[in-house]
Amino acid sequence: MKWLERDPLPTECQSCREEECYNCDIAGERWTLSQEDDLRTRRALKLRAIERLQREVAEIDAKLRALTK
Repeated sequence: MKWLERDPLPTECQSCREEECYNCDIAGERWTLSQEDDLRTRRALKLRAIERLQREVAEIDAKLRALTK
């Protein structure tokens, strides 16, 4: 994934001397994914949600079949 640094930097980051942002509470405001990576990530999350919902529907269908026997 390609992370991009915002331009201009958030106000809190302009005077920061830390070299690593991973512990910072506002790192998500400084760094963002490229548009392509953002879309790919959102797509992957949607597919996982669809798969989860399909499993839930299958479980409900199985319970309904068991009740009608």
